[in-house]
Amino acid sequence: MFVLPVFRRYHPDPPDGCSAGEMGCLLALRGVDLSLMVLSWAELGYVMLQSGRRVLIHKAMEMGNERSEAEQFYFRKLFARGNTVDTSSRFYAILVCQARQKPSHTQEYVKRRTGNPKVFRALVAGIGLFGGVHLAITMASGAFLQWLLIILLGLGGCFSGWLLQEWAVNLFLRKSPHTYTFIALVAAWLFLGAICGMFTWSLGIVAMLLTGGFLYTYGGRRTALGRQAMGQVLGHRRYLRSVRSNALQRISESNPEYFHSLLPYAIALGAGHTFAKRFGKEKQPDSPYLMHKEKGPLTAYEWYGRVDGILKKMDARANQMPKEKLLKTLAQLRK
Repeated sequence: MFVLPVFRRYHPDPPDGCSAGEMGCLLALRGVDLSLMVLSWAELGYVMLQSGRRVLIHKAMEMGNERSEAEQFYFRKLFARGNTVDTSSRFYAILVCQARQKPSHTQEYVKRRTGNPKVFRALVAGIGLFGGVHLAITMASGAFLQWLLIILLGLGGCFSGWLLQEWAVNLFLRKSPHTYTFIALVAAWLFLGAICGMFTWSLGIVAMLLTGGFLYTYGGRRTALGRQAMGQVLGHRRYLRSVRSNALQRISESNPEYFHSLLPYAIALGAGHTFAKRFGKEKQPDSPYLMHKEKGPLTAYEWYGRVDGILKKMDARANQMPKEKLLKTLAQLRK
């Protein structure tokens, strides 16, 4: 179920026919990042983004079958109620959450039945459970305390396995990896192992959990097309992170909007900061797809900060949805 991706060379261009919001789908079979998909549409001229206290999406033109089925589907749903969408609305937040749960291109890129990488997630959960239970049995001698630790450390092991997998996946995507969480989890495993005299055991468990996270990221029986797409995504990420500044200057002279055209993909692949820095202090032209009050030339890094802030505004309501659902459930229980 594990197929190594293609790392042979750089890819200056992102995969054909895929928006920035679908990079996680191709790389790790994640759901669609709708806000990044909208940003790609803006770069292509389908929409305009108006940034202020709120971010508004204005439809600029219709989308036909020149884009993927997934993009057409979300474009129709997004503008089903009108030609302007407020990203702080509940409607947009729900659509973002639904998109996150639905990967695109899975039928083309992953073999059916044998292509599900979730088996690695279950395997890692089992490893975490086994490691936690084994440490609990070693740490306590009394029956009550032992069973209490078995429950606590077993559940903690499962949960830590899930978090370490998320950390491994987010190394290559827009969402920043929780570095401090990663350090805390590894330190906790090693500390518990040390006080039990099982430091090497705990180190092995951590290694297996991290390996499981890597397998979950790249797992699944990819088709030849899927493996090629995954390799192109990783190759494009390498290009964005390591392209030379003088090469970018030469390209920008002939294509002044080059930075803006690749910025959505750089952000999608967690390379926005590095990519923008490589343009140096050279001022970039105004963004062709953003309507905002602040005018004037900005460096690539300043543009990156502005666009990244806009994306965070667009996702703010959706990120609060789980909390809203929890509060609503608690309120219903009180009644």
